[in-house]
Amino acid sequence: MKIYIVRHGERGIGVSNDILTEKGLQQTKKTSEFFKDKKIDKIFSSSYNRAKQTAIEIQKTIGCEIEFTELLNEPSLGIFESKPVKEWKEAFKESGQTIEQYRPPSGENRYDAYTRAKQFIKKIKSENSEEIIIVSHGGLISDLISLLHQEPIEASNKYKTNFCSITTIQLNEDKNIEHADINNKTHLENYWSPANVIPSAGTTLYISLTPPTVKSAVLPV
Repeated sequence: MKIYIVRHGERGIGVSNDILTEKGLQQTKKTSEFFKDKKIDKIFSSSYNRAKQTAIEIQKTIGCEIEFTELLNEPSLGIFESKPVKEWKEAFKESGQTIEQYRPPSGENRYDAYTRAKQFIKKIKSENSEEIIIVSHGGLISDLISLLHQEPIEASNKYKTNFCSITTIQLNEDKNIEHADINNKTHLENYWSPANVIPSAGTTLYISLTPPTVKSAVLPV
């Protein structure tokens, strides 16, 4: 089985945090071109809008089925979704828990998301498909890669992915990794003119529950 893992395109900030920017839309178009000659059986996508936009653009090119699943969603911040990161930080500090343990009201903690990633890996390994695409988010993708490598949760943080990067993983007959190409961005090179770049979210509003700490600024996932 060959698995292509795609991080969604660049998203906006504030009220637009779940909508792709113009740059993000262009990234998805270029990413879809990468797959036009591939024999993809199915696309699996997070149910968040920015992932859906990315998956649908790819589907336009290759025409296969998409399955939207919450198993691929980023960790839910619950009542802190779309709010300033300082509010989450204050609640986290008051909890007295570790970043992995802290579960915001109506949200998830680090282990909840990791458990979902495990469930998804089990699901796809039972598939009869030869080639699939997975569209998800930075932190969740890190978990998927470490799980496919049969590594512990602590290993997830070493796998970083950029917007619309493609990670290709080849599994053998025993569903173990035979080859992995992580965070490939060559299909995006020289595609977006620097003169037209929309400033990214940088170090501001949104957070990832992926370790190591909340002390340093974190990019959106």
